[in-house]
Amino acid sequence: MEIRILAKDLIDPIEWNIDIKNPTQLFEFVNTSGKFSIPYFLIIKDKDIIFKWQFFVVGFRYFRYINIISEPNIQTAELLDIAFKEILRVFNPFKVVFYSITLSKFTNIDFLELNNFNEIYRYGSSVLDLTQNEDAIFSNMHSKHRNVIRRAQKENVQILEDTSEQGIYDFQKITIETYARSNKPSLKVEYLLRYFFALNKTNRIKIFFAKHDGIIQAGAIFIISDNMSIYWHGGSINNCILGSSNLLQWEAIRYFKKNGIAQYDFGGCSFGEDEKSISINRFKDRFGGELRYYFGGILIYRSFLNTLFRAILWFKNKI
Repeated sequence: MEIRILAKDLIDPIEWNIDIKNPTQLFEFVNTSGKFSIPYFLIIKDKDIIFKWQFFVVGFRYFRYINIISEPNIQTAELLDIAFKEILRVFNPFKVVFYSITLSKFTNIDFLELNNFNEIYRYGSSVLDLTQNEDAIFSNMHSKHRNVIRRAQKENVQILEDTSEQGIYDFQKITIETYARSNKPSLKVEYLLRYFFALNKTNRIKIFFAKHDGIIQAGAIFIISDNMSIYWHGGSINNCILGSSNLLQWEAIRYFKKNGIAQYDFGGCSFGEDEKSISINRFKDRFGGELRYYFGGILIYRSFLNTLFRAILWFKNKI
């Protein structure tokens, strides 16, 4: 087997994207962040690429760490072990962060334990099999979801796709109300636009709105590969028409099914016991998907440098 670690300019985006399941491992998605180094890690056997993984290298020289937002194309123990040991050898980071509830679909907890990750997190996501018959998907949905979907349809709520830059601005506006309900700052429009411009060219991002009498009630952004759609961000206005978000999700499910996407991932769920987490998880689970368990973690590889790095950050924030 041959190992290669390549820079961005040595990668053919079309070739890289072949057999990529998680859309966050697509060439376009990862290359939205220009300030970090992005290595492309490959394992080649008999001239065939059998393993792909891209991640971020943050910082420089001694103060350098690895940020991994999602799993490689395959998760077999042997290849993971080869890849990870080589990553540590080449980059010698002071820590590795491998954790994203919404985006990562990493299932191999043994890998995290065997590599002595200091913190290991368990979370999940509801995943809907879109190879099922459409009627079966709808009938497997919780009756409360089906009822409010029908009610929104009777209220003449319309679901529309927006492929324009303006759609990002419109979506960001409704996140202001959404996040305010949890006393959190809204998503930044610059952040959303960065991904929109990178992914829209290759049809890897979708924006849907639920509208009533021309007024946006709810919105959602999805990122997609040839195999999977992930519900990335969502929002709704205060006192929106009942069932608007449910109908939006249902029409998105129908859209992705018609376009040959095999899996619809609802974007992760934590196992927190707070009211907000419970409510969000209930909303996602009631669409009838299978709850799948995933894992992430943090490895402190060089503890002294990690402590020093945290002290420097603390001092900078005090100035």
